[in-house]
Amino acid sequence: MRRTVVAIIVVVAMAGASVSIAAERADLVSEATVPAFPGSPDAVAGVVESWGFEADEGFAPGFVGGQAGWVAYANSTVEPHVDTAHPRSGAQHLRISWDPTPGVVWPGVKSPYVPDLVADASTMSVWVAIGAVGGAEYEVILTCGADQTISAWVVFEADGDISVLDNPNWVWIDTGFDWTPGAYAKLAIDIDPVGDSITYWYGGTSIWTCGVFDGALIEQVHFNSNNSQNGEHADFDDLVIDRGELVPVRHRWSFTNDGSDSVGGAHASLYNGASVIGGALVFDGVNAFAILPIADTLDDLTDVSVEMWATWRGWESWERFFDFGTGTTVNWFMTPSAGDTGRPRVAITTGGNPGEQRTDSDEPFPRHELTHVVFTLDGDGAAEQAKLYMNGSLVGSSHFSSPLDPAELGPLTDLWLGRSQYYVDPYFDGSIDELVIYDGVLSQAEVVEHYRTFVFADGFEWGNTDRWSAASP
Repeated sequence: MRRTVVAIIVVVAMAGASVSIAAERADLVSEATVPAFPGSPDAVAGVVESWGFEADEGFAPGFVGGQAGWVAYANSTVEPHVDTAHPRSGAQHLRISWDPTPGVVWPGVKSPYVPDLVADASTMSVWVAIGAVGGAEYEVILTCGADQTISAWVVFEADGDISVLDNPNWVWIDTGFDWTPGAYAKLAIDIDPVGDSITYWYGGTSIWTCGVFDGALIEQVHFNSNNSQNGEHADFDDLVIDRGELVPVRHRWSFTNDGSDSVGGAHASLYNGASVIGGALVFDGVNAFAILPIADTLDDLTDVSVEMWATWRGWESWERFFDFGTGTTVNWFMTPSAGDTGRPRVAITTGGNPGEQRTDSDEPFPRHELTHVVFTLDGDGAAEQAKLYMNGSLVGSSHFSSPLDPAELGPLTDLWLGRSQYYVDPYFDGSIDELVIYDGVLSQAEVVEHYRTFVFADGFEWGNTDRWSAASP
C-alpha cells in the first residue's frame, strides 16, 4: 500500500506541484482552521507544543478522535486510542493497533494544527514502542500548511527496518538501522529550511540526512498503521514540537475591529476618515491617515523587519504605506510606486532626498490585490543588508558601507500610515490588513513560510474559514 502511494507522490513531484498527503489519500482531510499569524503573543521564542496524552491535558482512555484537538481517521472506534497499558511516563499514552481493512483506510491520528512554527528550524521528537516484528508497519508523517504538505516521513517496517522518504529524489531509503521491538526509543526529526537539511534520529543516533521537501517546517504530526496483524500495536508517548527561535515581535496591528496593537500596546489613532472595515485599515486616498505611537521603539531598532498585507487601489507615485520621520530631511518610508521607477521603494535618510539609502523593487506593486510585503534591514553592514520581498519572492536588495537604521534617525515626531512627510505627495488609496514590526531580521525561509502559510487565510480575523478550507495552493 505504502509503495503505491510513494509512486503517486513521485509523479506529482515531477510535475512540479506541491505534494500533500491530502492529495494522495482521501482519508486525510485538513480541518477548516484559520491559524494565528506568526509572531502572535503565543509565538514566543523557545516555546514548545507537547503532548503526553495525560488526563491533565484533556485526554481520557478510549477513542482519541475529538480529544484535545486531535483528529482520527479510521473506520473503527478502537483505532487509535488513549491507553494505560504501556506509558513511557505518566499514566497514559497513544496506542495505534492493527489495521482491520488493509489497503482501504489507514487507521491513524493527527495532532492539532500548530501553524505559527515559523523559524529557521523546527524539531519533532516522540517516544515510540512497537510490539514485535512481523506485523508492524507504522508511520510518522510530518506536514505543514493547511494542505498538509509533506515535511518528513518515517516508516517502521514489518521486517524491523527503518525507512525514510528521501529528497531530492522522492524515493524510499532503507536507513540501515532497525527499530527495537517492545521497548521505547526516541524518534527525532530536525528540519532546517535555511540549511536545506532534514536529519532523522533514532535512539540518539543519526540515521539519515537529506534535503528538505516542499514542506519546510513541522506544523502537524500524523501517526498511522498499515499493519494487518491482529493484536499488534504501536505506542507513542511524550510528543514534542519545538518551534525554534522566532524573531521577537515589537508590534502587531491586525485591524480586526480597530487600531489596537496586540503585542506592544501602541494603538493606532485614525484620522480624516481612515477606518477599519472588514478586518482591514482602509484609506480613501484623499486625506485619511493613521498615527502609530512607536517613537520609543524606533529609537533602539538597529535590526528590523516590517511585514504587512496590503491592497493598493491607487495609481499615483509617492503614495505611502508608511512614513516615519520629522519632516523631509529625516524619514524612513515605503511607497508602492516611486516616481522615477514606478515600482515599490523603501528609503531611509538623515539628509533629505539626496542622502536616501534606497531599496528598490524589480517588480511593480500589484493593484487591487492583497499582497504580502516584507522589508528587512540588517544594520551590521553585511552584504545585502536591506531586502524587500513581495508575495514570498525577493524583489530588491541593497548594501551600504554605513547603513542607516531607525535608531540613527533620532527622536521622531511624525509616525504615519498612509501619509507622506512631503506635503505635495498623495495620500495612500488602499488598505492594510496586517502590520507587524519585528526586533530583528526575518530570514528568507521565514518570509516564504509566512506568505505560503497565510496566503489563503481569511484576513487573519479567525472568522469565516470558507476561503481557507476551499483553497488549494
